[in-house]
Amino acid sequence: MNLTEGSFLCLDIGSSGVHAVATRVCFGRIKTSASAYTESSDLAYAIKTAVDSLEEQIGTRFDKAFVTGNFGQIESKIVSKKSIWSAEHKITQNDILEQIFDFFQGENSVLHIIPLRYDLGGFHNISNPLGHTDRALHSVFNVIAYNSQDLSYIKSVLHSAHLRSGGFFDPMFLLGSTARLASENSIFIDFGAEFTSVSLWTARGPILINKIPIGGADITKSVAQAFNLPISEAERLKVSGMSLIQTDMDRFTPADAKYDITRFDLNEITESIFSEILSQVQEILIPVIEKYNPIKIYISGGGSGIMGLDDVLEKEFNIPVENLGAFGIVNSFAEFIWNSESSRVKAYLERRKKWDKFFGFLTAPLRWRIFSRRKKFIPIMPSTLVWDMRNLDTYTMFESAGIDMIHVDIMDGFYVDNIASGIDELRFIRSRTKSHLHVHLMTENPVNWATEAIASGADTIIVSSGTNGVRRALNKIRAAGKRGGVALHPNTDLEVIAPILRNIDEVMIMSVIPGKSGQVFIEESISKIASLNNTRRKHGLKFKISVDGGINPETAKKCWVAGADFLVAGSFLKKAPDFAAAVQELLEKK
Repeated sequence: MNLTEGSFLCLDIGSSGVHAVATRVCFGRIKTSASAYTESSDLAYAIKTAVDSLEEQIGTRFDKAFVTGNFGQIESKIVSKKSIWSAEHKITQNDILEQIFDFFQGENSVLHIIPLRYDLGGFHNISNPLGHTDRALHSVFNVIAYNSQDLSYIKSVLHSAHLRSGGFFDPMFLLGSTARLASENSIFIDFGAEFTSVSLWTARGPILINKIPIGGADITKSVAQAFNLPISEAERLKVSGMSLIQTDMDRFTPADAKYDITRFDLNEITESIFSEILSQVQEILIPVIEKYNPIKIYISGGGSGIMGLDDVLEKEFNIPVENLGAFGIVNSFAEFIWNSESSRVKAYLERRKKWDKFFGFLTAPLRWRIFSRRKKFIPIMPSTLVWDMRNLDTYTMFESAGIDMIHVDIMDGFYVDNIASGIDELRFIRSRTKSHLHVHLMTENPVNWATEAIASGADTIIVSSGTNGVRRALNKIRAAGKRGGVALHPNTDLEVIAPILRNIDEVMIMSVIPGKSGQVFIEESISKIASLNNTRRKHGLKFKISVDGGINPETAKKCWVAGADFLVAGSFLKKAPDFAAAVQELLEKK
């Protein structure tokens, strides 16, 4: 990968469509990323359409393309190998390579060989035997392989799409390698069109990976047969009305205006097939859950959007569920590829740092003259909730007042009752201004929304505390080279975010209940700001503190004194007769 100026593509090729994520790299950091989905049973067409869309979005062709997806039925097995030497022997990488060489001699194509444990004569269950001296090495691996003919089919599809793969990766391997914390035991369930994939991962690696040959396509076929519909119409009906939550009114509620089919009729089919899937998932997982005590279930795939699925799984297994969404696998894929370059990226950035230091010394006099003319930074962010961002005069007013940052609230109607802005609105704002876009995601699934926000031009992305996947969203945001932070709800204690303060760029104190503008400032917010500021000083942390809600000249002064770095203002600025003067009024600290 070219770290100075390069790009890579990750494809998740399913049975009925392609999910894709493109990433552009500039000077060792992610410059931009974008995602696309094309639904079509003609996979070559779907790939070409997704590639064309992504190349247009990121503005360049791809250096490399990596592939995951439905490669057919999986063969995952735990295998042990033993090497014995006549005398004391220092174990090297070649010794391990000799053990795994045999795995490549079969008819199947091996994608991954994951070491689970190593035993020596004097040491047992060690994670890395290299450098140890002993007479024997007993190794245990999980080998993930696929039928060579199935992989050949995928290669032929790529050839038809004029694309060459830089490598094939198993979806469960990608999820297990990136989506969970390294030390946690976790379950992954991917609800695909043809298969439902199940795996259980421990700190050492995957204990089991299995595929159930039932998926969303079976629901579509059953709907088509039951109501004598074309497959395309059955798929549309399934996607729009599928639910595992039944109500009394479902018997009288149309599933679709076009057909005389009730929601009850549709969901009866959904529940029947899903019950069979769940039964087989239980059969696979129940024997190992008691032994390994997984702490979370991660779900992904097109079927993860079924209404009520999270609740059904939590109730069935009594384990918290995190929904990664339809883009879950391909998002993990892009993260995995970028993480695999971490050592090269680190070395590259160190070289650039030395060069920049040398170059900076030579150009210091010039930079001082430029800096002395630079305008003063204004730490006030007008909130888009109260402004018409389609009116170009709004941007002119912001610019004339010296505004550097604009705060964009995105609400999905689930985390808060209101629905506001959205990704399309964010894209429009980005197209109209070069200002720093400070985006607050008031959404239930921050990972998916963060992916869209990154691709749409956000510079800072704040996720809401108490939502599913906060850590994963933050990792994705920062991996993309963006600023990432957490918004603290007024009813949430600071202790909730204490474990992640070292790994975030900003904490935003919500000084009103999130969801609408014009509310009264909650005075208890001041003590939270002061406490955060003290923690920051005591431990030498670098995160910034912002405050959103009820900001006026009086509350602004209290926030500045307590240690705030940025303020989000809405109603006060909107009502002010002179916008620029109102901004200056908020800047007064005494």
